[in-house]
Amino acid sequence: MKTRIQSEIRLDTILAVFEQHKDNFYICYVVANQLRDQIEKLPGYQEFKTEYYDGDDYADLGVHYSFLLDYVGAGMLCENVVGYFNIHIEKHFPESAVWESSFYSGTLMMYQHSEEIGFTQWNRIARIKMMQRILKDDPEAVISINIEVGRDTEFAQ
Repeated sequence: MKTRIQSEIRLDTILAVFEQHKDNFYICYVVANQLRDQIEKLPGYQEFKTEYYDGDDYADLGVHYSFLLDYVGAGMLCENVVGYFNIHIEKHFPESAVWESSFYSGTLMMYQHSEEIGFTQWNRIARIKMMQRILKDDPEAVISINIEVGRDTEFAQ
């Protein structure tokens, strides 16, 4: 059975999470955590959390995105999120390459040139600068989420 999640996530909220938590550099991961109230109500969530994250002190950091991965919703989530950013990337850098569900590192370099920092830190900073640039254009920027979550019953484990 599939369930639909529809929501709007403010870009300034995502940026605030990135600025507060130095270990975040995947936007889709942060958006999944923003959808936590809806995800936790989905069929199978509680069983999934108990089976894979029971007693894990860090469960809140990854359980929501992991659930979407397991219940076939993460791909659609990333397509929604990256699709939103691609509109702005193409506006800022019309010659840039874009992919459907992930960011091309060459395109991210247009927002943040790699200096003498590690890839993970550079990747995170590039995403922050991209969000800042979008918020400069539109301080009320919102990402619309519309995804289906759930396994087809014939393929369920």
